[in-house]
Amino acid sequence: MTSTEKSYSSDILGFGLDGKIQYSSHELLTRFRKHGTAENVFDLFGEYPVLSTAAKDAIEGKAAQCEIKLNDRYFLVEMRRDFPLIKNYDIVALFSDITSIKKKEAALKAKITQLSESNKELEQFAYVTSHDLNEPLRMVSNFAQLLESEYKDKLDEEAKTYFQFVIDGSQRVQYLINDLLMYNRACRAEIKAQKLIGEDIVFLQAYKLREIMEKQNVKLEIESAGKMFGDPKHIGLVFYHLIKNAIQYNNSKPPTIHISIVNRKKHDKIEIRDNGLGIPNEHESTVFEILKRVNTRPDLDGSGVGLAICKKLINLHGGKIWFESELGKGTTFHFTLPKNQEKTVI
Repeated sequence: MTSTEKSYSSDILGFGLDGKIQYSSHELLTRFRKHGTAENVFDLFGEYPVLSTAAKDAIEGKAAQCEIKLNDRYFLVEMRRDFPLIKNYDIVALFSDITSIKKKEAALKAKITQLSESNKELEQFAYVTSHDLNEPLRMVSNFAQLLESEYKDKLDEEAKTYFQFVIDGSQRVQYLINDLLMYNRACRAEIKAQKLIGEDIVFLQAYKLREIMEKQNVKLEIESAGKMFGDPKHIGLVFYHLIKNAIQYNNSKPPTIHISIVNRKKHDKIEIRDNGLGIPNEHESTVFEILKRVNTRPDLDGSGVGLAICKKLINLHGGKIWFESELGKGTTFHFTLPKNQEKTVI
């Protein structure tokens, strides 16, 4: 036996162009039932048609590859002429034991299936819970408003204030539930990337926010609004939340939002700059965390979900999002979108 045979003795089968077995290790032969009587590979592979087909292809000069299970072990089998470093036989069949890989694949597949089922159950739970929570909250809010309207002449100012607390509180919880549902959808978003025109995306979101923009006399500036690559629905949602935040956390007269889209070789870089309140340094590490409000002033609405949604959607696109801020002078949010994106499902 040559040194080459010794190094591959447990997983090599050599045979001629007529199919006659030229060499095989005892360990490999014992895995086949007919090993005691087989003189050629077709007798040996009788119960494994896929191996016989691979052997025929190899004899014809084609490289062949297949996977089989021998007893309790899995093998990746490669058959070819002129196998590198092995010149003793006309054709070499290399049996590589991949049992451990197969077991890991099976475990991973089971885990993915379990995770998928868990996600479906979680999604169903979220929708059912939101419905069950929203319904009584609507009743509380509606009846509180009805009572306030019916008995407003009999209520003093303190009682009216209490009613307003009830109404505002129930509505805030409804908004929070809806935002959490939106975040749940963002976590499982399917990205269908395409070329987008920056101005179209920005103007659409500005139109959705037109009421608050007109009320606060917001000045919107768009510079170098080139094209970008992303999912129109989800990138639109990112712009919506960032523009809304720039308006909401802004006491300037007028609030000014400057948006620029810069096309680079490997990615597009988007900046949204405002002249608002700015973000305190102590919130720098928690800005994109869910339910972490940047500003806790009671006169400013917000659930602390919008920026978490932005980060999740940008990450799903394969991009990055970050910010720069100076307290009292404003904030600039930056995010990137890769030029080439593959369909992503979470």
